[in-house]
Amino acid sequence: MRGQPRTPRLGRRAVGLSLLSAAMLAVALMLAAGVSGAPKRASGALQGGLYVALGDSITAGNGASSVFKSWVELYYGYLQTNGSGVTDLRNSGRAGATSTDLRNGQLGPAVAAINASSDTKAVTISIGLNDVAPGGQIYDPNCPTANAPTCPLAGNLRAILAALNTTLPTDPGDETVQLMEFYNPDIGTQSESATRQLLLGSDGKVDCSGTGAALGVNDLIHCISIEQGATPIDVLPIFDAAGEAFLAPDHRHPNDAGHLAIANAFGGAATPTAPPPPPSPPTLRASKPRLSRATAGKPFTAWMLVTNAATGTGVKGQVTCRGKLSGKSLRARSHSSSSSGRSSCTWQMPATAHNKQFKGSITLRFQGSKVSRSFSTKVT
Repeated sequence: MRGQPRTPRLGRRAVGLSLLSAAMLAVALMLAAGVSGAPKRASGALQGGLYVALGDSITAGNGASSVFKSWVELYYGYLQTNGSGVTDLRNSGRAGATSTDLRNGQLGPAVAAINASSDTKAVTISIGLNDVAPGGQIYDPNCPTANAPTCPLAGNLRAILAALNTTLPTDPGDETVQLMEFYNPDIGTQSESATRQLLLGSDGKVDCSGTGAALGVNDLIHCISIEQGATPIDVLPIFDAAGEAFLAPDHRHPNDAGHLAIANAFGGAATPTAPPPPPSPPTLRASKPRLSRATAGKPFTAWMLVTNAATGTGVKGQVTCRGKLSGKSLRARSHSSSSSGRSSCTWQMPATAHNKQFKGSITLRFQGSKVSRSFSTKVT
């Protein structure tokens, strides 16, 4: 969700809200408050197994005392230890996200991550409850209920899963795609029954043969997941059994126990392993620069041999060349670096450079380290 919404002023349309409408507004607000999303540990090209989490503020970790006690982090820890091959997490969960936000915002970067060099192992999604609310600036005014003809929830879920079904087959290995069916945040309140109807429809159950008012948020998540080959995860009975014990003080998001219960429902929970520290920059060693003859009107080249001090092997990196002819800067014509360790710079000596002094330097940068050598020569 997008953060704490402003309290709307009641107008003539709001005066006549029924208990069900009020419950729908309360549930739709459930994911609006709290912390920001979990850190995106995966950045750039990855080689290990990737877990992609998409969704709203529950995925982002709202309600947990620490982001590392959120269900996504706990499930990530489990995947790290159960032999799945998962080594990296990309959590795109955002407070305030609707299915339209996920489809238009989170899905594209997720597909790009799946198409990258990593091997995606798992995708989880919690989305849909924020779609359903009376009109306003934050939620979709086309969704007074999940089954409303104007509500895009069903179409968005199908499009999101279809995009994943198109992308994942090109990724190496096997993958799991899981979607969460929502718990009732109003358990223990006077809105409990109305919210249950919002989640389960007028028939009070998840039923893929239901139509119209019988379709609730969880019906759509459950049935479209199965239709698209994904696995729905039903946490409603687990939270019903716990009563209010799994809810944070805001009575909307899961507390630590609730997040743990969600992670276990998805498959398991464990404390995630901290990523390894980045490797220390290598120590570079450079030879004394070797110079060609500097002649007015002709090219002049200086080069040095750069090696990794720990291994003695040549280093290929980024070369920077600087030169001054009688105190005035002279730009290098070309530079190069090879796997053998040779780093070179070439300048074009002006025809007027005869008997002038040329001073320069060669710098090589490699994996956070750099080495430089200076030289001086007289142009003939």
